[in-house]
Amino acid sequence: RRVRSAAVESDLIDIHWTYPEAPAGALLAKRWSKPYAMTLRGKEAFYAGMGAAREQQILVAIENAEAVVAVSKELENLASEKVVMKGRSTTIPNGVDLNRFSRGDQGEARRSVNVSETEPMVVSVGFLSERKGFHTLIACWPKVIENVPGARLYIIGDEGAEGSRAYTERLITLIDELDLQDHVFLVGRKSPDELVNWYRAADLFALATAGEGSPNVVLEALATGLPAIVTDVGGVREILAEPHLGEAVDAQSGDWAPALSRALEKRWDKSQICDTMARRTWNECAGKVVSFLESAVGEGQQR
Repeated sequence: RRVRSAAVESDLIDIHWTYPEAPAGALLAKRWSKPYAMTLRGKEAFYAGMGAAREQQILVAIENAEAVVAVSKELENLASEKVVMKGRSTTIPNGVDLNRFSRGDQGEARRSVNVSETEPMVVSVGFLSERKGFHTLIACWPKVIENVPGARLYIIGDEGAEGSRAYTERLITLIDELDLQDHVFLVGRKSPDELVNWYRAADLFALATAGEGSPNVVLEALATGLPAIVTDVGGVREILAEPHLGEAVDAQSGDWAPALSRALEKRWDKSQICDTMARRTWNECAGKVVSFLESAVGEGQQR
């Protein structure tokens, strides 16, 4: 009853995931005679093998939305290739919480996470799932430590909603097979307040992901002044648009060891990284979304 009351009084129904939210939101919008908008946050709308009926429901919802917001240009282009959108579309990348994720003293942060103050340190963050590509980082680590002796990789995250115990066991086995027990560590899940100290402690952030929209962990790392080396997927190249922020690694070549070695040997200007990220707040992101939706709804009412 409360949901219906709010919908009746609203100007727009705003849908923030593709399934089952998109078909459900579109159905309610039709029932209550309200326009609706959709936000595309990841490629899950376009994954093959999820079922023709599901895909069709999602595409119909996208097609009939008054407005579509994508968190990366890749997602907006994918949607426009699949359907002719009757409303307006735009790309608005995610923001980051700068009140939490900010630069701090590296030495102090390393002491707080119990890491040596002298070792070259890389962190990677995400659910322990194959899509996140942690196995790729581990596999290239012997070459990394040839170029950067003593370099250590800390993988932060647990299986969560996306990962699996089988993949976690695979990572453990790979670490053992490559004799990397003193160089690669699975440190488990960390709260956001703990995670910020891992970012501050590190020299580099890396994510060998196979697919993303606008990855929050990359934005969080950059907000602390940490340069990032990330697969060139989704909105990554848009995030790393300026060379002082890091490097996007080609998804096909997967040339990770050279990229990581170069980044660890380079002197990065963390203050410059933080200054760039000061423009990427959630407030700024929300303002762009509200302005776009107001404009789209206004045009829809005129039509």
